Amino acid sequence: MQFIIENESLKVTVDSVGCEVVSIIGKNDDTEYLWIGDPEYWAQHAPSMFPICGRLTDGKCTYEGKTYEIGCHGFARKMEFTLAEKTPTSIAMTLTADETTLAQYPFNFAFTITHTLEGTTVRTDFKVENKGENTMPYAVGGHPGFNVPFGGAGEFTDYYLEFESECDVKEIVCEQCFITEALRPLAMEGRKIRRLSHDMFDNDAVIITDMAKAVSLKSTATDKSVTLRYDGMNYVSLWHKPLVAAPYVCIEPWTSIPDYFGKSTDIMEKRDLFHLAAGATANHSYSITIGL
Repeated sequence: MQFIIENESLKVTVDSVGCEVVSIIGKNDDTEYLWIGDPEYWAQHAPSMFPICGRLTDGKCTYEGKTYEIGCHGFARKMEFTLAEKTPTSIAMTLTADETTLAQYPFNFAFTITHTLEGTTVRTDFKVENKGENTMPYAVGGHPGFNVPFGGAGEFTDYYLEFESECDVKEIVCEQCFITEALRPLAMEGRKIRRLSHDMFDNDAVIITDMAKAVSLKSTATDKSVTLRYDGMNYVSLWHKPLVAAPYVCIEPWTSIPDYFGKSTDIMEKRDLFHLAAGATANHSYSITIGL
């Protein structure tokens, strides 16, 4: 089921599967900013990740000696959420543990996603509750994709990423979509700008760290822009479908990253997971601001 939240600037459509934002339209000229979900390239729009970001080795992890299978980016993005609250400018939906989730992830949780419109900003809040008796490891993240070009303005290579301040961004060297111990500088202009090219995704996602806490997608062909702010998230994955001239780019703020190449995971030891105590609650967020 789909729901609409809107204000004078934006019209946002949210699907109950994954509580996924599937459309962000600027009302001034009806420009669609969010990726349209063409299955030729990638059928989703802006899924949310829980309880992992990225991939597990062989799609598996262990917990207390038992093996569990969790798919890429976790299961929440594919599951039906229950509507918790809706106003004209906000919507909250919740996913709770059940037999399906417990077979993959043996923890009793409630995961609430809230999308709120504030002017030209769509804020996404993640609330994670540990309903069980054991410490619960987890990660959260966003996977929003954006149409490039915006409204047909210019070509893909007219677009670039501009960080809010100068930074020495590091790329985590990956093999077959898994991380390694190696880091290398991300090629930048003036420590703020990275221009887009299709071939930057030939080896799949570009996972970065040590970046400023906001980045804008801009173009020399239009004044329109998209800015993501991701305070509290230490990684961003840049991606579109490899080896094709895909007309979009994903800018994905993550709290955690994939497994190390060739190494299996005990989920309690996986890198950068949060460990939430029994009965505790944690909150995370990121936002998308549209420059109309």
